Amino acid sequence: MTATERTAGIQQFRSPQEIDPRIDTRINVAIMRATELRIADRFGSAAEMRAALDMTAPMTLPQTHLQRQSAKSSTRWAKALIGIVLGAMAFLILVVGLVIAIAQPPRPTSPIPTVARATMSPALPKNTLPPATSASPSTPPSRLIGRVSSADVGQMLKLRGTLGEPERLAAGVQFVLVDNTGEITLILRRNIIDAFPDRDQLAAGARVEVIGEIQELDGELTIIPATEKGIRIIE
Repeated sequence: MTATERTAGIQQFRSPQEIDPRIDTRINVAIMRATELRIADRFGSAAEMRAALDMTAPMTLPQTHLQRQSAKSSTRWAKALIGIVLGAMAFLILVVGLVIAIAQPPRPTSPIPTVARATMSPALPKNTLPPATSASPSTPPSRLIGRVSSADVGQMLKLRGTLGEPERLAAGVQFVLVDNTGEITLILRRNIIDAFPDRDQLAAGARVEVIGEIQELDGELTIIPATEKGIRIIE
């Protein structure tokens, strides 16, 4: 190692005793003083160095050696103190994080939305009614007839319109229900007609309100009430 490298701190200069602890301290101190960078810190003469190596004379440590040992001790204490401070900060951060996590109320879980899938009814022979559904006619959404589409198949809707000419089926009657936006087929089963209190008024030209399930039969959209309460004469 050159003096330039030692001055620049490129590589740490180790004492002989650090390399081999068996070396006597007196010899180690003499070697370190003889290799000081500053000439003023070295031995002034060979006699002074001989006296420093005299095993019978009391050993006095040079000021530079004492300063170096003090600097090493200070460095070790500084490193230890920094380690303690960093450890305490990490522990404090961990404790604060746990306190915050415990103090926060649990987040409510949102229910998973269910998407209703429209089901297409299979084609039925002409004049054959689909099976009755048990859907309740309570508060379904109102819709203009012209706004009903195949996306509404399987849904309960409320429609208003005027009845067209009836067409008798094997198990009921079908009408064309018309408003100023479009038309849709209305199918009334025999049991609904029989239970309807004003069935004589179910004729062409009557204004009615219908609550029923939207189905698609023979490629046409159809509304079918589940009970006699699903149809009402209106003024």
